[in-house]
Parts: sequence; C-alpha cells; structure tokens
Amino acid sequence: VQPVLCCAAKKKLILYKWVGSSFDEWKEIALPDTPACMAWCGDSLCVGVGRKYTIINVRTGAEKPLFDSNSSAPAIFRLPGLQEMLLGRDSISVFQDFEGRPSRKYAITWGAPPSSMVYSHPYVIALLPKSVEVQLMETQKAVQTISLRASAVVPSPRDDAAYVLANNQVYRLRPVPVYRQIDILMESESYETALRLCELCMSQPQVAAKADGIYRAYGLSLLAEREFDAAISQLTRCTSLDPREVLSYFPDLCPAGFPPASAPLDLKGHQLLRAYVSLIKYLNALRRRRAAPGG
Repeated sequence: VQPVLCCAAKKKLILYKWVGSSFDEWKEIALPDTPACMAWCGDSLCVGVGRKYTIINVRTGAEKPLFDSNSSAPAIFRLPGLQEMLLGRDSISVFQDFEGRPSRKYAITWGAPPSSMVYSHPYVIALLPKSVEVQLMETQKAVQTISLRASAVVPSPRDDAAYVLANNQVYRLRPVPVYRQIDILMESESYETALRLCELCMSQPQVAAKADGIYRAYGLSLLAEREFDAAISQLTRCTSLDPREVLSYFPDLCPAGFPPASAPLDLKGHQLLRAYVSLIKYLNALRRRRAAPGG
C-alpha cells in the first residue's frame, strides 16, 4: 500500500502519494470552506469544515456528513490503537468509528469545549480554555484539573507522559503510579473509579494486589447505602472478607462476640426482604467457592 499524505489548504485538501523516493501530488478534493481539523480513519479522512464533520473517502471522493459541532469549533481526536475517534460537540466528545457510526453508548463531558487532546493510558488529557482536564475514559469522570491556559499538548513517544505548552513554558505531565492513584481514590471513597482503574491495569502486579481490598471496601459501602444487589456482586469477588463482617450489618444475624458494624442497617418490610435475598445469594456463592477444589 502506497503511503498517502494529506495537506489542508484554502477550501481544499491536497493529497500526495509516495512514489519511488518522494511524495508526488495525486489529487485535490474541493471543500466548501478551509478545514479546521482532520484525521485519518482507514482509507478516509474525517474533516471538520465550518461547524460540520464529514468523512471523505480519498480514493472515490465520496462524502458522508456526520453532525455539527454546534457552538464550538470542530475538534477531532483519533484514539491510538483503536478504530475510534472522539469528535467534539460543545463540551461533549462523542465516540465514532471509522465509518462515522457511534461506537460507544456514552460520551465524555468536559468542563468546557476542548481544543486538543492526547491519550495517556487509561486517561484522556484535554486542553480547555482555562485549564487542563484529565478524565478516566472508561468512567467519564474527571480525576484532575490543572489551572493552565495551555495552547498545545503532545504525547511522549517513550512513556505515558504528556507535554503541555503554556505561559511560554513546556510542562511535563507525568502520571502518578497507578497503584498510588488507587490508594488516593480509596482514601476519598471513590470506589467505582478505583475499581475501573484497577481492572484496566491488572497486568501490573502492584495494581492486581489491590483488587481484593477494592471489592471489600466498595461492597461494604454499597451495602451501607442499601444497594444490596450491587453490594453482593462486589463482595462475592472478595476472597479475604470474613463473612461475619457482612452479617454484622444485620443486628439480628450478627454472630455472638463479633463486633457489630459501625452503622448497622435498620430495615423493615420489603427492604428487609430484599436485603435477605441478596444476603442468601452471597452466602450461597461463598459456600460454593469454599466447596470447590482449592477453595
């Protein structure tokens, strides 16, 4: 396959093909306005022209209109290693595949329309008008906001760092080790984010070792909030939890001599029935695990 280079000019795209030892001009594609941004998506280009996004097949010239960016300037970011792009629409970044179809059921919401982004696994770093915002892509939650009026951001080619240009200086944003990030999230009781981050980085031994503690803390937190089914789904994954600790949330079931929970559940009627059904599911799952070979 011959490499193709695309250059944006006034109201057109100029395409070059690699022939022999240099790029030769191949064709031009006329546009209604000067493109504000573009990104390769397979044999096509996703182009932001005016306030509209369009996918253009560079070989056939066929165009597929997508949607408007509304009040914000168009912004296109291709996710490295994935057949996906993030397209900006006001303060929202929408996931699209290379055919221009929605690729995920969720979008990322920013504090303001982003002008540029980079991906630093598992985070997306975006430049907003008055700050740099970092979000965990899988949970769509901001984990850090840095007060910098930055004009450019580029990823490091060697690690997960990013370089930001702001105030005539270059800043290097280096991620805190993931296991330490999880500790910080646990301290702030951000259990859902801690769990998702752990699941994304389980290949790191220091991260995998924290999974059991997250299941326990998250499960007990959900139990205290009376989210019984969600609590049991986490607690059944925890291998180090003493089941008496779960029973301690139920005053009538707390084993003699075992300290009750600091905030035991006060349940009645249908809510008590729901809690007992979930508790039975947990105890049955625990019994099956202990009865299994090596359990």
